[in-house]
Amino acid sequence: MAWITDNRYLSQSEKENNANIIIAYYRAQGLEDRAIAGILGNIDAESTFSPTLTEDGGGGGYGLVQWTPKSDLINACSTLGLSPYTSGDVQIQVILREILGNPASINQWYTTSAFISNYYNFGASSDMIGVTGQQFISNSMNWSPEKMAIMFMAGYERPLANQQTIHWEYRQQRARFWFEYMEGQVIEADYIARIAPFIRVKFYITSEWWEQPRNHRGLDISTGGNDNLYSMCDGTVVLKAWDGDGYGNYMIMKDSTTGMGFLYGHMKEPTQLNVGDTVSKGQFVGIEGTTGHSTGNHLHLEMQDLSNHDWIFHADKSVYSNPAEFMDIPNQEGISAVYYGGISPDPPGPTPTKKSNHWKDFILSKRKKYY
Repeated sequence: MAWITDNRYLSQSEKENNANIIIAYYRAQGLEDRAIAGILGNIDAESTFSPTLTEDGGGGGYGLVQWTPKSDLINACSTLGLSPYTSGDVQIQVILREILGNPASINQWYTTSAFISNYYNFGASSDMIGVTGQQFISNSMNWSPEKMAIMFMAGYERPLANQQTIHWEYRQQRARFWFEYMEGQVIEADYIARIAPFIRVKFYITSEWWEQPRNHRGLDISTGGNDNLYSMCDGTVVLKAWDGDGYGNYMIMKDSTTGMGFLYGHMKEPTQLNVGDTVSKGQFVGIEGTTGHSTGNHLHLEMQDLSNHDWIFHADKSVYSNPAEFMDIPNQEGISAVYYGGISPDPPGPTPTKKSNHWKDFILSKRKKYY
């Protein structure tokens, strides 16, 4: 997909074209959807998603977030070795690096009281003081798209605090629009999971836990694609490995409080995390895949209590825990579910209604099995 880069305000369909590129990139970098929506709401308000837009009236602003002066963008690109600065692909990389202050010389994220208090009359609040760039992109605060839009405005954009030009409510409105555009709204499903490796996408059980006759030690769940995988615990990575005849790319995480272990198998690529790294519930850890002994994209999820021993491969049933029970969904092939919280283990939402298991019917009719 190519960027639309004209120096003009873009139409809605043109905005969506460029937004799709941004969403795909930031999701691949592990940004939480409401954080992405907060960024998009501001980009929409600043530039209508045109990476070459020059500010009307000669104010000096340029690009997706209207860098002012333009030399800030050019200098950041020079520091990062990126070019050309007119490229949308380059600019979205710069934005992320400036949020994270990586390297510190290009940091543009400021959340001290002196900065945040400037925007108390424009939606900002005192709990935004001290929020780090990393906390923002992961939305560890579990804030709404609207509040994330103000957080980005106050912490990164820092526009002139003028009621006539700041358009803070419009930034919020557009953040909500883009969040729903990304299907961040409640997704219809048979069940709402208590916690899951997928967030805000519908997934299906394609093979039950302890399915016979093969004593299937894990639960196979699939979105039907290559969706992001998130940690189900606050803990530590205890194993990262390759198993060509079985799990493919896989990792094991251990909950630091309960001792519960979580094995993620068939990941598309090796996790970027290493053994000993800490993980937080809801943190991006990899991508759903079909590596190893697998016939389609899915996640093979196993659980063992590691309080008193290391992971035991090919153990008896008594050693394993049922992931479906942990997620509070039935251990039944074809069941669809969704977890749309964040780091919170108790997602909000209405009481789900049970629906027909059309996915199960599809699998059985195609005689398709994911191992």
